[in-house]
Amino acid sequence: MTTKIAIKTQLEAMTMMKEALYKTKISSTAFKAANKKMDEGVKYEGQFVDGIDKYRKKYGI
Repeated sequence: MTTKIAIKTQLEAMTMMKEALYKTKISSTAFKAANKKMDEGVKYEGQFVDGIDKYRKKYGI
């Protein structure tokens, strides 16, 4: 489930970045919000990878 959250959050962040950058006047506030959202997605991705590592160690994979 964490993977879905990570991917969804990162997609939302990329969409926000696109909207912030493709306007006539670039919105630094919107871009900063997008970066914050991307950091959130990366956090979830890290949790997923940690879970996979624990699983691998548990079963000797």
